[in-house]
Amino acid sequence: MIVPKSRRKTRSAVRLSFSLLCLLWLLPLLAQQRQPRPPRPGVKEPGVQRQMSSVTPIAVFPIEGSPDWQVLTDDSVWVTNGPKNTVHRLDVKTNTVAAVIEVGKRPCSGLAAGFGSIWVPNCGDKTLSRIDIKTNRVVASLPYGPADSEGGIATSSDSVWMLTDKKGILSRIDPTTNMVTAEIQVPSGSPACVLGEDGAIWISSTENNLVSRVDPKTNKVTDSVNVGPQPRFLTAGGGSVWTLNQGDGTVSRVDIKTKTLAANIQVGIPGTGGEIAFGEGYLWATVFEIPISQIDPATNKVVHQWLGPGGDSIRAGFGTVWLSNLRQGNLWRIHPNQLEVGVAVGTLPKSWQTGGPNCDDLPKWQVHEYNPDFYILRESGCTNFEKPFLYLIFGSERALLEDTGAGKVDTAGIVNEVAAKWAQRNKKASVPLVVMHSHAHGDHTAGDAQFKSQPNVQFVAATVSEIQKAFGIEHWPTDIGHIDLGGRMLDVIPIPGHNDASIALYDRATGNLLTGDSLYPGRLYVTDFPAFVASNQRLVDFTRGLPVSHILGTHIEQARMPYVDYVRGTGYQPDEHTLELTRGDLLELNAALEALHGKSDKIVLPAVTVVPRR
Repeated sequence: MIVPKSRRKTRSAVRLSFSLLCLLWLLPLLAQQRQPRPPRPGVKEPGVQRQMSSVTPIAVFPIEGSPDWQVLTDDSVWVTNGPKNTVHRLDVKTNTVAAVIEVGKRPCSGLAAGFGSIWVPNCGDKTLSRIDIKTNRVVASLPYGPADSEGGIATSSDSVWMLTDKKGILSRIDPTTNMVTAEIQVPSGSPACVLGEDGAIWISSTENNLVSRVDPKTNKVTDSVNVGPQPRFLTAGGGSVWTLNQGDGTVSRVDIKTKTLAANIQVGIPGTGGEIAFGEGYLWATVFEIPISQIDPATNKVVHQWLGPGGDSIRAGFGTVWLSNLRQGNLWRIHPNQLEVGVAVGTLPKSWQTGGPNCDDLPKWQVHEYNPDFYILRESGCTNFEKPFLYLIFGSERALLEDTGAGKVDTAGIVNEVAAKWAQRNKKASVPLVVMHSHAHGDHTAGDAQFKSQPNVQFVAATVSEIQKAFGIEHWPTDIGHIDLGGRMLDVIPIPGHNDASIALYDRATGNLLTGDSLYPGRLYVTDFPAFVASNQRLVDFTRGLPVSHILGTHIEQARMPYVDYVRGTGYQPDEHTLELTRGDLLELNAALEALHGKSDKIVLPAVTVVPRR
């Protein structure tokens, strides 16, 4: 049939009019969809916000694709790369990518470590990949997928835990058989889980604004706590479980002892994406636009916040912060000092010489250069079983030596040798020396006589009156003293309890806190318990808001295995704990002391044991 031209024109006009009407109807909807999400507000308090451009990472790991979820093991950081279907293993010693492992399709929803394996949920094919840490190979692909692309997976002492259904199913997996042994009903819309310090599994429900506790002994929900809106990502630490709430950008803190909401912290990072982690004494959160928020668990406040490009996953460990920059295709390793203006970075060895196994092969002193102006000296266990650490710190005008060693040892010889090399490098004829002590016990004052007779030495005896006079401390122990080494100020904090003359030194240049025998990995002997409690609180208060790179004591008596220490008198300690502790250890000790409510009693923590001496 031939349609007249006039009718064809009419039909065309009708079609055009209809199309225009549809377009006019859709335009407001399209405009609404294209409107950019309002910027995240962050925290507007003065001095909190900074720019990411001010941060210089100590290492950048290129990961072509989208580096995202992380987990830390003994010597590595593992990070997923969804578009490439891979997991990358980063060597923390060499700051290199040690391995790239192909897993299931589109790894997502967290990473977990346990049972000699890395456990990788995959959203693309709804599987769970198991990587053998020794071989860097996938040894099993389990037919269990995550409930949500943004969630979390956890391991406990005997199981792997993962949410597998948005309706509210927590699957418990036996790592010996790779089989699900229980499916536990939990609140619907639960995407993430974490192992709490109480040994329970804690779960977030974005749908119900809840955090729930599952008892592994009964496989049942025992408690549910109302938190901020749309909680998703979880972390545990500091006696608490923490949630990042996507509804309003707050962080909720749940006390694991009371199982109640302890705080809702205003962070100002609402919206999708992001993650949260506890480590190095702080809580860390990340989202696009605000890659790093640093929260002090002692005050439940954001102390610093960095704005700019980067972020989406974050972890803290090995003395550093690890930031996945998903859109930039890399991962940053950041020393906490780099997050502070003017704080000098240094390095610590993974292990120290102790006292053997063959004393003929060991020098009497191990000298470690933390940085060019900060030295750590360790006396050999072959010389004295106490194996104390001494600290030698240089300013532009003079140097400071804390402690003089134990037993029959030539301390002056090694100190003078290091000082002479420093003076030569800095084009100085010599450097004046201040000799002081962490406290008055004999294993820290044995070399005093060697320095009293030396010229150009200011010797400060380990007595309260001499310390007050030398460092301007009017009221002991509540006032803070100071010593200026020339462009380098150290704070002198009285902390009696172990000894009447115990002090801590805070080096503003490095952020290192030197705590003597009052806090180190091992047995803390306390002669005045009320004074010790007050001193520990004084250190918590003093460090609030300050960068604390490391807490460095004067001994190591603890093994790497938590709760295990070497017996008194041990010279050779092949598997001893690291020297450094964190502010998190200080806060943990303070919480344990507070829990005693004034009672003098023994405290056993993973890295520290408090031993009252009556």
